[in-house]
Amino acid sequence: MRDMTLVMPLIGPLDPARLADLQRQALRQIAQTGAHDLLLDITGVPTIDPQVAQGLLHLVASARLMGAQVTLAGIRPEAAQILVSLGINPQEIRTASTLQAALVQR
Repeated sequence: MRDMTLVMPLIGPLDPARLADLQRQALRQIAQTGAHDLLLDITGVPTIDPQVAQGLLHLVASARLMGAQVTLAGIRPEAAQILVSLGINPQEIRTASTLQAALVQR
């Protein structure tokens, strides 16, 4: 059986409602497809505040519980600083500079 990868390019601001929708859709798709990898390309997200960063981390943890690995691609310097300020260990999250790099890492 071939591993399935889901790719979600995110474009535009992420408010709490959109973030909740993203979480529901991503987890639903993981459950329906049995995907082992979820690539979240956040290159198109202009800013990531602490609330959004926390929501993305909850998605990463939920996906792990479902047997899927999440890779965050396109993390901007400001987002990286917020994730570190939240106490995130960089080794706990798979990251890639671009979506293309994330696909190669798989």
